[in-house]
Amino acid sequence: MHKYIEQCKGKDLTKVTKSFIPHNSANVFHSTKYDGNYIQVHVDNVKKEVSFFTSGGKEFYVHNYAMDFLHLVNLLGLDNLILETEWIGNTPGLLGDREKSQGIITTWRTEFNKRLISRPLKEGKFVVFDVITSGAFMSMTDNSNNRLNILNELKRLNSMLSCIIVLEHTQMTYAEARHCTKQLVKQGYEGGYIKLPTHKHHTGKRVNDAIKDKPRPTFDLLCIGTVEGNGKYAGDIGSLILKDSKGRTVAAGSGLNDIDRIKNPKYFVGKVFEIEAERVNNATYIKPVIKCKRADKSEKDID
Repeated sequence: MHKYIEQCKGKDLTKVTKSFIPHNSANVFHSTKYDGNYIQVHVDNVKKEVSFFTSGGKEFYVHNYAMDFLHLVNLLGLDNLILETEWIGNTPGLLGDREKSQGIITTWRTEFNKRLISRPLKEGKFVVFDVITSGAFMSMTDNSNNRLNILNELKRLNSMLSCIIVLEHTQMTYAEARHCTKQLVKQGYEGGYIKLPTHKHHTGKRVNDAIKDKPRPTFDLLCIGTVEGNGKYAGDIGSLILKDSKGRTVAAGSGLNDIDRIKNPKYFVGKVFEIEAERVNNATYIKPVIKCKRADKSEKDID
């Protein structure tokens, strides 16, 4: 029986320990960050067994996909392999697509628990972004245990399987990687992933040498009201109600400090505030964070 291995997660660039941030000319490996659902795939080529696990370690099984992964690992000539993937379903994996591809996983888990046969999703795709081994991502001393070599070989062999995409990891300087991420965001992707050559899998850890580069766009919005807080902020300001030029509103509290929260609400109403958000849809702003008050702007300047 296969056992789920806890993810080794990268850190958002804003949370990386300063000494770990590469200098602009340093060599790194850059890849596209798809907005999908993490799936860990365990392939035992000796016993001809395959298991799929969600990010929470919940198991499921889809026979058609299992046979494709088994075939790929068999071509690679390995006895077993653990692959880290993003399930993007039949979406392009752009920012916001995670929710669209999530439902089928819940269905597969339910069917697995009831011992029912799960069927694949038409045009559904797994994006393989890493494999779990003890080796560094790009070892200069032991290329036989080099995860990048395994991924490159998987990509070379994977010409016939439309349900599996092996992610391209391009070596470039850190400055070039940051530029590439900005281009990906313009195309609608969540961002980029930057790995240092020394990056290893540390089970259950969040590490500094795998960097999630996810630039968040900023917006200037008008404050039209405030909402009282709860708990420690009861009686104080919990969030600001902000509006854009199209009439979309959002309640944003993250980014306010304790001094802001005890101010009179009149201090905020009618003022313009700059926020960061993961994205904006037809109704509101997703995961807003207040950055600052824009004293240089008025209602006519809002987005």
